[in-house]
Amino acid sequence: MAEQRPPGTASTFSTRWILGIAALVAISLVGAVAFLTSPFAGTGANRPATPAPTTPATAYAVPDAPVTGGVGKPVEWYQHTGRGTVTVHEASWETRGTVPPADGLRYLVLDVEVACTEGTLAVNPLYLSAEDSRGNEAFLAQMSGYQPELPEVVLEPGKAVRAKATFEVAPGETTVIFTEELFNPILQITVDGPR
Repeated sequence: MAEQRPPGTASTFSTRWILGIAALVAISLVGAVAFLTSPFAGTGANRPATPAPTTPATAYAVPDAPVTGGVGKPVEWYQHTGRGTVTVHEASWETRGTVPPADGLRYLVLDVEVACTEGTLAVNPLYLSAEDSRGNEAFLAQMSGYQPELPEVVLEPGKAVRAKATFEVAPGETTVIFTEELFNPILQITVDGPR
């Protein structure tokens, strides 16, 4: 039963209220100390320093216009992080694959070698496309089945990768386009149509 006070007298805090407020303050202090000393929050004093991002020591210039070449000869490939060569050793037009090409199209299968000569050279399937004689652009055909597929890799000087790059395009003279990291065309290799 609640205490009865005479009318006109002021209410005072009871011992229960004082103990409740003290407990709340104590819990808040313990929580604040735990938060500030946690490695996941606060000032981060307990976390190791994160190293600063590194940038290449040399920024390489890329040509204003794409370098051109053909099948069988190394062609210079420039990127902002390095230089290298691309050699299309062989190009063939195929009508078969794991999934056949669409009607009226063929697989243009390239035996490609990319070598790094200085800096670092990023090889990425997204950096390749092909443009047929009608101006239609195609990217690498993922379901052609021609192996090994061009991987995504960063090459250092003296390192190379050789793989298949396959495009599903209309048969005829085709321009294979290599870009740099910002997807600007840097290298174009012309491939003759099927014979």
